[in-house]
Amino acid sequence: MKSLTINHVENSPELHGIDYSGTSRMEMLFRGIFIFLVFCALVSIFFLSIFY
Repeated sequence: MKSLTINHVENSPELHGIDYSGTSRMEMLFRGIFIFLVFCALVSIFFLSIFY
């Protein structure tokens, strides 16, 4: 467990450096679209379960 946490701590600055270089905006956009689609699917299932 300790080695995993140490590896995660060592890798996180590199990931943040890649994240802020310019791909973060596209990544957030795709994440927002994905969350929106999941939310729409859950809402549609909820309404279908009520009305049928």
